[in-house]
Amino acid sequence: MLQYQCAKAGGCDVIVTNNKRDFHQFCDVPVLTSEEFLLGFEYKQEQ
Repeated sequence: MLQYQCAKAGGCDVIVTNNKRDFHQFCDVPVLTSEEFLLGFEYKQEQ
């Protein structure tokens, strides 16, 4: 999948998508929905 290859090549920490099902079989990069990402980002900002 192109998004996965770009994330790996770019050294991304996570992939943000609303279609997580496409990544679960082969992805070793954490995959989050936009809501999960923003909730995690909000939590880190509060600390």
